Amino acid sequence: GSGSTKIIGTYDGVSDTTEVDIEIGDGEEVINSFEDAGTWTLSGENIDLHKSAISTTESEKTDGTHSLKIDYSFVYENTPDVWLYLNLNEGIPLFGVPDSIILDAKTDGKKHLIEIGLTDNNNEGFHIRVKKWAENTNFDLYPALTTDITPNEAFNTFFYPITITQIGIRLASDQETGKEYTGTIYLDNLRITYPARSGDAVS
Repeated sequence: GSGSTKIIGTYDGVSDTTEVDIEIGDGEEVINSFEDAGTWTLSGENIDLHKSAISTTESEKTDGTHSLKIDYSFVYENTPDVWLYLNLNEGIPLFGVPDSIILDAKTDGKKHLIEIGLTDNNNEGFHIRVKKWAENTNFDLYPALTTDITPNEAFNTFFYPITITQIGIRLASDQETGKEYTGTIYLDNLRITYPARSGDAVS
């Protein structure tokens, strides 16, 4: 549900009133089914963008009719981290205060790492790291918890509402200098969940 309320503050004998919007989300909501590769732009660090590509495929999916297929390529050059970034051309604003952002991923079995990039209400950058390796060769759930929101810059202060702007994948390899690494990762069913409210039925 949503609505608004007035808040009255008093300090040193002076009172003022402001109206705030209230947004209370419920359950689980799909926010992107990866049906259209054109809503995303590929970038990265230490990755060969000429040999990497994103597309949609009907052969692998968990939601809707397609998933997003990411073909990556990089030559390991003694650099600590190789990142692939999927940037939303238009960010996805989230209603209320979700407790997690979840996506489905199917990988090539290497120990990749997924992060969700977001901005808050004054456009400062933050990210949430998924707490388990993205290494399952079948589709698996990868939840990012909003209690783990981390600022991109040390002095950023976080305020809701949030907008999802990016999915980052730190690509794994056995870090052999000069060797080319290639692989494919599939993403689907980006969704958010909200905390159960007291009094709500839990099934």
